[in-house]
Amino acid sequence: MRPCAVADCDRPHHARSFCNMHLRRWLKHGDPLFITPITGRPLKGDVPTFASVHKKLGRTRGAARNFSCADCGGRAVEWSYNHRDPDEITGRIGASVVLYSLDLANYDPRCRSCHRKFDGAGDRERNAAGRFVSLNAVAAAGSSPVPTAATVSTVQEALL
Repeated sequence: MRPCAVADCDRPHHARSFCNMHLRRWLKHGDPLFITPITGRPLKGDVPTFASVHKKLGRTRGAARNFSCADCGGRAVEWSYNHRDPDEITGRIGASVVLYSLDLANYDPRCRSCHRKFDGAGDRERNAAGRFVSLNAVAAAGSSPVPTAATVSTVQEALL
C-alpha cells in the first residue's frame, strides 16, 4: 500500500494521497498540516474561583485523604482554609459565601468533623426551626460574610 503524501508520515494512504488524519485536516481546514492551537479556558474574572483554587490544590498537593487530619490525627478527607492569609478572598459556591486564599500553603488537611468545627459551624446561630442562619442573607444585607450578633438577629427576624 502507498504511504501518505505528507513528508515524514508513515501512515498508509487512505484517499486523495493522504492518510486518514491528513485527509480530515485537508477537508476541514484546506491544509493537511494544520494543527489546532491548544488554548486554555480564560478566567471568567480577575481572580480564580474557589473551585479552581481547590482543583489546583488537589493537583499540586494531592488528595487530602492521603494526609492525616491537622487537628485530630485521623484520616483527612477535605482541604480546609486556615484563615492565615491577610489577602483572603470572599467568593460563592452556589448560594453559599466562602472565604479562600490563592496561597496553597494556607490549606490544611482535615477530617470532615474537624473541618466543620474549625469553620465554626457549631458556633453559628440557628433560626427557630433549628437550621443555621444563612450567611448569604447576612452578605446580601451588605455586611461582611461573618455574622455579627446584630446581623444574625436581623436575619433571624426576617426568617421567622
